[in-house]
Amino acid sequence: MSTDAVDCLRTSFREVGKRYGYENVDAEFVAFKDFKISWERSYRRASFHVSDYAMDAPKNVMKCLAESIFSKMIGMEGRPYTEEMKDWALSEEFLTTKQPLYILRSKNLSGLSRGYVKDLEDSLLRLKEMGLIRNTMNPKLSWTKEMLNSETGYCSPLMNVIGISCYFDMEDVPDYVIDFVVYRQCLILEEGRQCFGMEPKRDYICTETRYPRYSEAMRWLARAHLK
Repeated sequence: MSTDAVDCLRTSFREVGKRYGYENVDAEFVAFKDFKISWERSYRRASFHVSDYAMDAPKNVMKCLAESIFSKMIGMEGRPYTEEMKDWALSEEFLTTKQPLYILRSKNLSGLSRGYVKDLEDSLLRLKEMGLIRNTMNPKLSWTKEMLNSETGYCSPLMNVIGISCYFDMEDVPDYVIDFVVYRQCLILEEGRQCFGMEPKRDYICTETRYPRYSEAMRWLARAHLK
């Protein structure tokens, strides 16, 4: 781990912490699966565990991150991320270096779009041909290694990754059902990237009804006790 990166982390959080009345501030990088920050605090002391995905963040981005976390920690409405923060976190460079590590740390992701029977890339292509998603949208698609409890899939907007339950990797699962499941996650991912640093609006709940066989797909999922 780079000494310069740790120095940048601690200096940034200490500088911001002083403005919030914290005299003793410490911070260290931790290998979380997701991009997140945890903290402990007492009267004038605060300690932070920061995702090591931020290890190569420039100083201005690190200070923006610290500002947002401190404001949230003291009960204020979290300050929105700056454009510099968004540009860094949503960049192709970020994905190139962080996405493979995220998949490696995601123990239930195979990292492969091709399953035993179905290929998730086929679903993505059909969605593009129907005009339901942008032609330039290319998330990393992966089957899960084990079935999810009652969920059909999940996504990481920041890492641009979609995981689909391996429950659907079977001959008797209609393509239109898998396409809908992938479509829903594409909508959630897209909204998450647009709202990065803010509370998602959950507009996808209305938008997903545009799927041509929406009602049919929802009935199929209901019969399978999935949501």
